[in-house]
Amino acid sequence: MLWPSNRLRRARRPDGDWRLVTEEGQTGQAATVGLLLIFIISSLAGMIDAIGLILSQNFVSFMTGNTTRLATSFGEGDYGRIAVLATYLVTFVMGNAAGIVIVETTKRQWPCLLTVAALLSLSAILGPAVWALLPTVFAMGAINATMEQAAGYRLSLTYVTGALSRLGKGIGFFLMGQSRRGIWKETVPWFGMVSGAGVGTLLTVWLDSKALWPPVLYCCLIAAATAALPSRWTMSFLNRS
Repeated sequence: MLWPSNRLRRARRPDGDWRLVTEEGQTGQAATVGLLLIFIISSLAGMIDAIGLILSQNFVSFMTGNTTRLATSFGEGDYGRIAVLATYLVTFVMGNAAGIVIVETTKRQWPCLLTVAALLSLSAILGPAVWALLPTVFAMGAINATMEQAAGYRLSLTYVTGALSRLGKGIGFFLMGQSRRGIWKETVPWFGMVSGAGVGTLLTVWLDSKALWPPVLYCCLIAAATAALPSRWTMSFLNRS
């Protein structure tokens, strides 16, 4: 859903003090941290997608592009590419499923992020070959399970087309006189993806086939940061009560 159900309101704490919270229970501080995490994790996804695209000429998280390329490959009779892209699509879906299982089992984000780091390491060890990037595709599916919302907005990590679409709709509603004050939040994953893709491109130019190792370290740092967060914040980011 695009529109927030969590406009900021005032709520009394048990000690009698007041704080800003959303209708879904996030404090203003938690909401800010959530948006920052969306940016950071989206930048990781953009970094890895750029590296994968340069090394293999295939996307590892942008499945819209891979779906279009799959269809054109059918028309061109390129059965080798069909096999690769179809495998990538299935692997990405299974990665999403695995990410949900990990998050639902642990109720935390860091185990899933460490799993992503391990999978990226496996691809880095195997090399830049098309099939060697399957663990990375699986990882990019799994990473989507680590954040579902921030500040009450449902924000995707790797699906920036949807974010831009919702941004455009929000602008349209604003022009029609309907307030959409928080619509700017839809730009967070886009800016994260773009900045990460730029860094990923530079890493590939500098490190070539070893370009996946910096994202592995980055992912481990993100996992450590999320492990230090209060569990109630994590649950709100995962849209769990």
